[in-house]
Amino acid sequence: MAKQEKGIIDVYRGRVGTVVGYQWRGRWCLRARPVQVRNPRTPVQQAVRGEFRALAQLAVRMLPALHRGLRHEARLAGLTECNLFISLNRAASTEAGVDYNALTVSAGPVAPVAFGRAVVVDGAVGVDFEKNPQHRATSATDEVRLFAYCPTLGHGLLSGGAPRRDRRVAMALPDEWAGLEVHLYGFVEDTAGRASESAYIGALDWDAAVAPGAVDGPDADNTTAAAPAGAAAAMRHAMSQQISSSSRAAAGRGSASGLSPCDG
Repeated sequence: MAKQEKGIIDVYRGRVGTVVGYQWRGRWCLRARPVQVRNPRTPVQQAVRGEFRALAQLAVRMLPALHRGLRHEARLAGLTECNLFISLNRAASTEAGVDYNALTVSAGPVAPVAFGRAVVVDGAVGVDFEKNPQHRATSATDEVRLFAYCPTLGHGLLSGGAPRRDRRVAMALPDEWAGLEVHLYGFVEDTAGRASESAYIGALDWDAAVAPGAVDGPDADNTTAAAPAGAAAAMRHAMSQQISSSSRAAAGRGSASGLSPCDG
């Protein structure tokens, strides 16, 4: 790819001889025009195209997370968030489908947290975490986020940010997701827009029951469970407080910028 500079002739778009002029990310560029395009459509080639197509479609559906989790690294690489997502997750897409356990939805230099086992209570999910397991430099303004994705509906939701010091992050889930396959991820974002490496927390199990105490700590396996009756009330209160706090913070940011929380 060559850049166009204004000289004797102005920049141009379209085909001229063996080159093509076009605009990319606000810059005028040149590329060679292919003399002959071969498209053998071999089984291997078709399989690769299918895997790439699946990742491209998934990237669009996961944009709420990618805009937060990959924005900084994508800019450094001169890519869009979707293109970086595809590059990072090629190994997670195969002929058998997408391996959600292996997906990366955020990347960057921010110190991660250690997520524990997720708990589903009254249509909301909460996760406790260890705030700085690697004992690295952190900031009090770092925010921990959850991202939930439902493959059946092709819909993803990003939580509000919980301060790292809170040691718990929670989010409400749509009623229509109940009983469906839902995958949960978590990452940390700082005020400069940088993120940590994402962690796969698990696939939600809406109906399972676990023994008291099994929902605590970052050392549980990557599965989730419904809270037992004895722990449900405490978890319900803590999660509703955290969700309400995140909603108020989002509303405050929207007011300060002259935008509603739903504006881009």
